[in-house]
Amino acid sequence: MNNSRQWLLSGTILLFMLGMIFIPQIAIAKSETNLNWHMQLHKGLKKICKGCHVDPISQKKYIYITVPSTEKKTVDNKVRKFVDNVLEEHGYDAYTVKVVRKKKIKNQLNEEKVRRWMIKIINPIKDEVIGKTKYQTYDIAIDFHPAPTKLIFKTYIKSSDLMAKRKAKKIEAMIKDYIKAEQLDQLIDGEPYKIIVRSRDNKELN
Repeated sequence: MNNSRQWLLSGTILLFMLGMIFIPQIAIAKSETNLNWHMQLHKGLKKICKGCHVDPISQKKYIYITVPSTEKKTVDNKVRKFVDNVLEEHGYDAYTVKVVRKKKIKNQLNEEKVRRWMIKIINPIKDEVIGKTKYQTYDIAIDFHPAPTKLIFKTYIKSSDLMAKRKAKKIEAMIKDYIKAEQLDQLIDGEPYKIIVRSRDNKELN
């Protein structure tokens, strides 16, 4: 092999190795941002009005913000503008913000419940799952409505993969084992929940 071919081969291998190093780091950083924006909204809304809170993102590209019926109507615009800015900052500008008055909402989320799931349950699971090859997961979401609570794991698996369902079942089993091993089930405290594993094209696999 002549020198020019040796240099070309060496350069190709080096680029490949650099890609293997940096691409996972980018994916991890993006996933952490996706999970942290919820807490940013929660803290910001509290500064606008004490009773304001955000429901987790639904699957229909809507995000609902509840406002106490005792607040002035001008608060609605302040809330909508603040949420729009945060969503745009984190790349969620495709979502539509819906501001609704508390008295019109049935089965409202308890704020302590949301905080417990996000901080004590979702964050440890995120630290375990994101960036590890065996989970093949790039993002995690949580959906409280309708019951039961759903933990949604967004994976790199293609729905066309003949082994997709088997891989999803394996991921689900590993997550359940982790929840039990870390005693997170005690924090869940018997509350019904479901683990959903989605494909890269957003299809439920398990």
